[in-house]
Amino acid sequence: MDDPSPGSLTTGFAERNAMQPFHRSSLSFATKSSINLDRRPRFDSRRADCLVDLVEGLYTAHYRSRVECDKLLELAHDPYRSRSIALADDAIEFLSHELPGHVAFGLRGFRAALRARCRPSDDVESILERLARNHAEDSEAALDLMADLRRLATGGRLRSACAFKAMAASLARRHREHVVWENCMVMPLARRRLTVEDRIGLGPILAARRSHVAAA
Repeated sequence: MDDPSPGSLTTGFAERNAMQPFHRSSLSFATKSSINLDRRPRFDSRRADCLVDLVEGLYTAHYRSRVECDKLLELAHDPYRSRSIALADDAIEFLSHELPGHVAFGLRGFRAALRARCRPSDDVESILERLARNHAEDSEAALDLMADLRRLATGGRLRSACAFKAMAASLARRHREHVVWENCMVMPLARRRLTVEDRIGLGPILAARRSHVAAA
């Protein structure tokens, strides 16, 4: 699978990719995951007004997720470090705003567009079912962690440091795995099947759901 080049989106590019068959077997999770996880956005990922093209916007959201997961792992390693308050604040912002916005977007226009454009051989329903399942798992784990994060953000003590460490590390690692899977399975499908109009039309919707990031 080729990584999206930093060039601007063109109709020719979209048409060429739309003509290529999508083979799920060609996407090896084990061999492609590190490449896709490290895919950097080509613009400032905190500027929501830059998220015009849907695919680039989703790659940006995924890169931001990786950064926030790294911070959460740092906090899980030592909840009482000198940066704990700042790390907890960042985690609360990400888990209570950015993650829900990303999930809500995935459950609405994006899924509908993929269903409309994909072919039977793409097996899009099984992909979307797993996407929804991954999002639900992340959302539930985020809610379970929120009370402890708020304690740390105010300089308080945890009810159980061991339990927090395990929960925070589990969420961070699982969400990273989910992002890798999306980059390997969902993003190539979106690039191949969605039209230029789909990508440009849905991009601002994704940006609007993440508009709070621009004010951060």
